[in-house]
Amino acid sequence: MNIPPTIQTLRFAAAALLSLLILAACATAPAPAPVGPAEARRAQSAEALGNFAEAAELWQQAAMVASGPDREAFRLRAAEAWLQAGRENRSSSVLASVDDSKLSGGNIARFALLNAELAMVAGDLDRAEFYLDVASRALPAELRERHRQLGQRVSRLRVDPSGFALATVATALRDMDGYDTNSGVALLQLLEDVPSGKLEELASPPATIDRLDHWPRLSLLIRRALIADADLAPLAMAWASEHPQHAVTETGFVDLANAYRGLFRRPARMAIMLPNQGGLEAAGSAIRDGLIGAYLDSAEPVELRFHATNDGPESAVSAYYTAISEGAEWVIGPLRRESVDALRKLGSLGAPFLMLNTPADLTGDTPGDLVFSLSLSQELEARAIARKALEHGMTTAVALFADTTWGQRVQAAFSDEFAAGGGTVTASASFKPADSDHGELLKQLLQINESQDRKNRLQATLGISLAFEATRRDDFDLFFLAAEPEQGRQIRPQLRFYDAGAKPVLAMGRIFTGKPDRELDLDLDGIVFPTTRWHTRPQADQPPLASVRNGSMGSLHDLGTDAWNLVPWLPLLRKDPDLRFPGQTGDLYLAGSGQLLRDPIWARFSGGVPVQAELPSGGY
Repeated sequence: MNIPPTIQTLRFAAAALLSLLILAACATAPAPAPVGPAEARRAQSAEALGNFAEAAELWQQAAMVASGPDREAFRLRAAEAWLQAGRENRSSSVLASVDDSKLSGGNIARFALLNAELAMVAGDLDRAEFYLDVASRALPAELRERHRQLGQRVSRLRVDPSGFALATVATALRDMDGYDTNSGVALLQLLEDVPSGKLEELASPPATIDRLDHWPRLSLLIRRALIADADLAPLAMAWASEHPQHAVTETGFVDLANAYRGLFRRPARMAIMLPNQGGLEAAGSAIRDGLIGAYLDSAEPVELRFHATNDGPESAVSAYYTAISEGAEWVIGPLRRESVDALRKLGSLGAPFLMLNTPADLTGDTPGDLVFSLSLSQELEARAIARKALEHGMTTAVALFADTTWGQRVQAAFSDEFAAGGGTVTASASFKPADSDHGELLKQLLQINESQDRKNRLQATLGISLAFEATRRDDFDLFFLAAEPEQGRQIRPQLRFYDAGAKPVLAMGRIFTGKPDRELDLDLDGIVFPTTRWHTRPQADQPPLASVRNGSMGSLHDLGTDAWNLVPWLPLLRKDPDLRFPGQTGDLYLAGSGQLLRDPIWARFSGGVPVQAELPSGGY
């Protein structure tokens, strides 16, 4: 049984669990944990020594040779051990395989309590309270203290999760007999409930709190260093120089960071679902090569299996069931939106997903700790352009977009985000993709025709010929342009001709083909657009891959790279909405819906080629 995603499903689950709990309560004594197979006895010994990851593996091995209630009890013990080892995703995956209808005695309540703990880790306090209520109906004596502590933790998290974490850290520091790396890791785990923005406030004088002994600063440094895969040595040296009396020394900083990094490992078995035929075959190949390149660069031993999909969503559903039956603990894919939506409609999922497209409906029932989405969504890109303009003091825009379904979608997304941030689209116009001359359209958009009309009226009134130079409107800060490269090459020179060349032009990433061509793209000079690192690094540094098609698929290669590198950090990103993952597609952060948003890499055409650039305040 998986963690139920809906209240209705929860009610059905509660009814089944409650009936089992009532039957268990009628028993004369709670069923002891089975210890039949040798693996189970070794698992108990490993747990006693605090080796929870080893214990979890042994409990799973015991389950493989057991049957009936014992097998489910061993799986439950494995899921508990994985959580104690700090491997929440692995715990969720194993718990999903437990058939709770075969549990007996105290294991039924333990099943509910573990669901509650995982819900708390995911930040879903409603689900946690639900399972705590279910467990409370027939709670064995040996689980009452665990239930009480979980209930208190939910209550405190309801009030102030950051404050609760900071108070717990302060108490732990006060009562600590002596520092060691394990205790340091425990403190960093507690501080995961404090977002980076809050840590930064606490780490900055005069907000530094003595009772926290600079741990907010230390946590922030290590958190950001690990997610960026930064060199720890200079950070450790700077830390020791700033805090020479701290228990965490220069060497201790590196030891602590490496030990903490060990909690963010990729799962042992991962499945990749990508198209190998149909309309998205080329995109799938580029993503695959980016993912494999990142896989080869990583040192973790991960069993990687690829599952082919096609244009039909049923192929993704079939690939999903195959992946789960083969023991996949994480799934990356699918790519097609219809396939993403089909998988979300399954409701209960047996492993976490990183889907490579944005679901049509982000308000579905699937828990946010199980489904994440990463894509190069055009609507999200348009919204990023709007935010970028507002960040740099540009609050009025003229929108020019292709009269296509794509153009209308991205223009609507830009306008919506721009307005939400206090901006105003003062004028907009669309053009037919086949048009080669946009002169009349631009004259109307820039109100040059109105200027000419005023001249004509004045000449008629005065009865004399006037020396006159038509002027354009000047009530806007930038152009938003949604156009293909060929259209952009026609529009940009015409803007210069109509004296609008000095206005910033922020265009959709489609303005660049991906294939550098100085001669053709010289007319695009000055246009700023969102892109990925592939298109701003020297060509000599780009791997010569056929799948990238001379650069036209470079952004998708970067998407595959990010998909692989992101997986171990998603639990931390879920807890810390302020944290940014510096990826190849841009700086990525997690929305509450499980959707990864990106601050793209920004480029400007200069001399006909894109170069990485930042937009200065007030335009350029």
